[in-house]
Amino acid sequence: MEIERSSGILVHISSLPSSYGIGDLGPEAYKFIDFLVETRQKIWQILPITPTKFPSPYSGMSAFGGHWWLISPEKLVENNFLSKNDLKMIDLSKFHDDYVAYKAVRNLKEELLGKAYEHFKMNDKEAENKLKNFFEQQRYWIDDFTLFLTIKEQYENGTWADWPDSLRRHQSSALDQIRQEQKDRIQYHIFVQYVFYQQWFELKKYANDRHVKIVGDMPIYIDYDSVDVWAHTDFFQLDKNTMQQTVTAGFPPDHGFPVQLWNMPIYNWNDDNVKPRLFDWWIERLRHALNIVDIQRIDHFRGLESHYAIPVDTKT
Repeated sequence: MEIERSSGILVHISSLPSSYGIGDLGPEAYKFIDFLVETRQKIWQILPITPTKFPSPYSGMSAFGGHWWLISPEKLVENNFLSKNDLKMIDLSKFHDDYVAYKAVRNLKEELLGKAYEHFKMNDKEAENKLKNFFEQQRYWIDDFTLFLTIKEQYENGTWADWPDSLRRHQSSALDQIRQEQKDRIQYHIFVQYVFYQQWFELKKYANDRHVKIVGDMPIYIDYDSVDVWAHTDFFQLDKNTMQQTVTAGFPPDHGFPVQLWNMPIYNWNDDNVKPRLFDWWIERLRHALNIVDIQRIDHFRGLESHYAIPVDTKT
């Protein structure tokens, strides 16, 4: 495949201007694409857009999900999930131009998405069918992901390693019980992902129609407290009894830089029984990524060839 030499700009979505505390997939993102076109740029490079527990976009809770903090309130109105009056009622004084007030952003987005979901449930069958189709198309990851979020809420967002043993070990009977007891909450999380990807693909089409390509960034490792580690513990080098990390990914001191300890589990490539399914997971991860961006960068790509395994109790 011939790759045209192109120039562009790296700006993460959260860094775009916004009245709602954090850059999002709304009007300012479209304006930024217009700016790229006006300045004859062909590339928009972004950071990971997966959901995180912490501000860093590289500590994702899912290799496949989209971060609901990036959902645009204005687009929720445009797509008839909210009214203009819902936005007029927001107290914008809690947000700032020079930094992100993460707690305020989280509370606002959860409030707006909760209202949007209630409005969605009163909508017609066409919208409900679209949600069902979305779930079926994304079944590979979204079932575990929405279960994971729902269970985390039940246990006050504590790490999955502290859940009751049946849930911690991803036992089918325990998960079926959650599906029955928390059906509406699971449906809410499916709806949020539906909205995120609806807004995302509308934005991507706008960019592609103007000959702007989006370059994504994928961290090679996944956060320990993620749905991917919880649902596939055998994919990672964990203690089989405690399911805790025994080693962590990182990098030794190099050219004046101190040792890097990333506190992320290492893939279990040495287990021949695991390897075929781990390859399948990576294939699905890359297929998903290349569906949502035009060009995919893998952060710390060399880790696919060789890596460092550092004992978790290492301090320096």
